[in-house]
Amino acid sequence: MKNNETRDVSDKMMRRCANETIFKPFIDFALEADDLEVCFRGNDTANGTVIIYRHNHLIWKLDTYKNRVIISVDHCRFMYDWDTYAIKGLMDLGFVPKNKEYQNYSYRELRKNGCLAKKSIDKENGVKYHAVELNYIIKLPVKLKV
Repeated sequence: MKNNETRDVSDKMMRRCANETIFKPFIDFALEADDLEVCFRGNDTANGTVIIYRHNHLIWKLDTYKNRVIISVDHCRFMYDWDTYAIKGLMDLGFVPKNKEYQNYSYRELRKNGCLAKKSIDKENGVKYHAVELNYIIKLPVKLKV
């Protein structure tokens, strides 16, 4: 039973995490990696989420309700290999940007077109970097009716 005062996760969330088509391969990958920590959070949404940390930085958030992986580029960008680890790796697994403008871009095109992080110049504060939050959706296989 889910309780807002705890981080208990719902049975529904656990079933979705165990689903071979959606999140299980991703969670298994994260659990096997030496540099990743997987945390199940039950009190931040109605269904709960899975948070994956790397070196104490939130890198991915699995939204089991909307079938998407949210990349925390704001945290990731401080790691020397954040873009290839967090974005290219997901794209290699078949994830695509949720933003329709970027859906047909390859990782190289996202990088070349400045879609990962943007630089701006502020007259008072100098150069600033703004990480672009990228949401990825899971494209489920189409089930044919027989």
